[in-house]
This record gives sequence, C-alpha cells and structure tokens, in this order.
Amino acid sequence: MTHAIENAAARSTRRDIRRQAMMEAAAELFLDKGYAATSLADVVRRSGGSLQTLYELFGSKDGLFKALIESRCAQVTDVFDEEGIADRLPEQALMEFGRRLFELVMSPEGLAAMRLIVAEGGQAPEIAETFFANGPDMGKAKVGRYLAHQVARGRLAIDDIETAAIQFCDMVKSHYCMKALCGIPIALSPEQAEAHVRGVVAMFLRAYAARK
Repeated sequence: MTHAIENAAARSTRRDIRRQAMMEAAAELFLDKGYAATSLADVVRRSGGSLQTLYELFGSKDGLFKALIESRCAQVTDVFDEEGIADRLPEQALMEFGRRLFELVMSPEGLAAMRLIVAEGGQAPEIAETFFANGPDMGKAKVGRYLAHQVARGRLAIDDIETAAIQFCDMVKSHYCMKALCGIPIALSPEQAEAHVRGVVAMFLRAYAARK
C-alpha cells in the first residue's frame, strides 16, 4: 500500500512538472510567434513530452491558453483566496492585490500578452474572450466578492459592487499601463510604484468610506 501511494505521488509530481513545462513553452511561443501561428506540435518540441499528454492535460490549444491565463491571474488574485481574507482590513487586502496587479500588467510578459490580444483578437475573437473571462474578468469578480464582504461588515459603503471593482482595477493600471503598451518607456522605482498603488487605495477608500 505504501509503495502504491508513493508511486501515485511520483506520477502526480511528474505530471505537474510536465504540465508546467508545457505552459511555459506555450507562453514563450505565443509571445514569440503569435497565438495563431503556434501549433501544439511546436509546444511539445520545446517542452518535451508528447501530443497525447498535452491533449490529456489541456484538451486543445484553447484549453492550454486558458490554463496559462488562469495561472497568471492566480498569481495576482490568490490573495483573495487566502483563509480569513474577509477579516483583513480593506487597506491591507487592496494594497496587496494592487501591488501584484500593477507588477503583472507592467511586466514585460504582461505587456506582451496584452499586445498579443490586441493584435490577434480581431481575427480570433475567441482568444480575446478566453483572455478576459479567465484573466481580468475573473480578477474583478474576486475583488467584487471581497468588497461585498466588506460592505456586509459595514467597513465600506458601495451600491454597485461590480462597478467599484472595475474602477479599482482600472485605477491601479492607470495611464502607466497604456503608455507602456504604446511602447513609451516607463521607469518607475519600487518606491514610486508603491506610492502609486497606495494613492489609488487611499482614493478608493475615501470614495467608498462607510456612511456615518
């Protein structure tokens, strides 16, 4: 029984490693060649493994892209999945999320991914839909659930939770993201990035402060 458990755990570990390798290869290829020009055979050649394993893990190229977006999004939104997150004060939770979001959208990988969606979304709207459903929209939904908890506790006063979540995410990205997407160099120090996010959080909390 012990050996069977150990063997199952080893297989699971190998599968997880293979899955991660395929996702990393796909991310590189999508950004280098574009989504439409990248084949699953390309991914397997770069990552190792087999097409059969890739299909078992992801089902299709769209499934692979979806898993990749979910993984990147989780790096930002996992803060809202932590145990006891509803008990954390809005300033603390929103600062943590805001830092992660700003870092991702301003990263070379994040900017390249958004340029890919803009460039190919018109010809392949399904990838834009997959991107938004499993990335930005999912993130905003988690922000919204957290805000709803804070409203229920009397810490914030928000009539339209969905709009408030969109506002917060868009304020964090701000003009910096748009300028960077257009190829304008943005040189922010860690202190300046922190000050930007802190300013957004302070403004947001003033706008939705609990009514007395």
